[in-house]
Amino acid sequence: MIDARAAVLFEAGADPALTDVVLRPPVGEEVLVRIDAVGICHTDISVAARWPARRLPMVFGHEGAGTVVATGPQAELRGGQPVVLTFASCGRCPYCVTGRPAYCESSTDHNMRGDGAGESSALRLDGHPIAGGFFGQSSLATYAIARQGNAVSIDDGLEPALAAPLGCSVQTGVGTVLNALAVRPEDTVVVFGAGAVGLSAVMGARIAGCRTIVAVDPVPQRRDLAIDLGATAAVDPSAGDVTAAVRELTGGGAHAAVDTTAVPEVLTTALTVLRPRGALALVGLGAPRRTATGRADHGPRTDRAGSRRRRQRTAHVHPAARGPRQGRRTAARAARHHLRVRGFRRRLVSRQDRPGNKAGPGQRQLS
Repeated sequence: MIDARAAVLFEAGADPALTDVVLRPPVGEEVLVRIDAVGICHTDISVAARWPARRLPMVFGHEGAGTVVATGPQAELRGGQPVVLTFASCGRCPYCVTGRPAYCESSTDHNMRGDGAGESSALRLDGHPIAGGFFGQSSLATYAIARQGNAVSIDDGLEPALAAPLGCSVQTGVGTVLNALAVRPEDTVVVFGAGAVGLSAVMGARIAGCRTIVAVDPVPQRRDLAIDLGATAAVDPSAGDVTAAVRELTGGGAHAAVDTTAVPEVLTTALTVLRPRGALALVGLGAPRRTATGRADHGPRTDRAGSRRRRQRTAHVHPAARGPRQGRRTAARAARHHLRVRGFRRRLVSRQDRPGNKAGPGQRQLS
C-alpha cells in the first residue's frame, strides 16, 4: 500500500481537505504516478459543486503531471518515466479501437463518474474505500493511480507545472483547432474567451499557421497574453460592436470560431462573426438549461457543437508540448498561480478576471 495525501472533498461545493489516504498498488496495465504538479480546471470546480452526497468523500483533479514510480505487470511504461495524465477510455469500443478515444462509448463512466467508493477504488481513507478515478486519475494528490492508456509519456525537460495543463485545457484548445475544426494556414480564426482553453486554441491556430487569429476577451491582460501567444489581433467586447470588429479584422468573417465561455450572448455573437460555411466549436462548460439564439443572416454555414478534445491522446499532447518549449517564459505566464489547497476554490474564483488563470498546487503544496 502507498501512503499519500489528497485533497478530499467531503461536502459538495466546499473546499477539499488535505487528508492522509492510502492507495493500493497498481494492477494490470495501471501505473502509479508521483504527482509533481496538477492544474485546477473549471470542470473540477463545477462538478465538485454538484457532486452527489452518496458518492462522497471524493478526490478530484484531472490535469496531473508527474513521474511513474510503479507499474502493474501488463504496463509498458517504466519507472522514472515523466508523464501527463489525461482522460480515460475503455479501449474496446468501436471509437477506441479506431483511434478516437475521446468519443468512447463509456466516456462518462470512465471520467465524470469515477470509480465510486466500492472495493475497486484505488483509494482508502481510514481503512475504507472512497471515490476516486476522476478522469481516470484523481490527481489532486501526491500520488495517483492511472491506466497506461491515459498516461502520456513526455520529454524529461518539460517542467511539470507547464506539462500538467496539456492533459486537459491545453489539449482541449489545441485539439479543437487542429482536429475538430481542422484549420488551414489560409483560414481566419476567432477565439471567444482568453482563459486557459482559449489561449490554447490561439496557440493551436498559431501552430497551424493561420494568417489571422483574433482573441475576444474583456480583460486587457488576457488580450495582451493572447497576442504574446500568437493572436494577430485582440478585441475588447465592451468597446463596441464585436461582430463588426471581427468581420473587419477577418476580411468578411471568420472561417472558424471557438467559444470557451458558454455564455448565451457570446454564443450568439460567435454565430454572427462567421463567414458562409464557417465552423463554430463549442467547448465551454456553462450553467445547465441555458440557451442561445441566433440568426443566420449572411448565408449558409456549418455550426459544430460539443467538440471533443482530440481523436488520439498523443496527437495533440506532443505538438502542444513543443509550443511551450519554444516560448517557455510566455507559456509560464499562463500557468502562473500556484495555490495551496486550503481555500483554493475561493481563490480560483477570485482570479477569474486575471491573466493566465490556469492555477494549481504542486508537490510542495500537497505534501
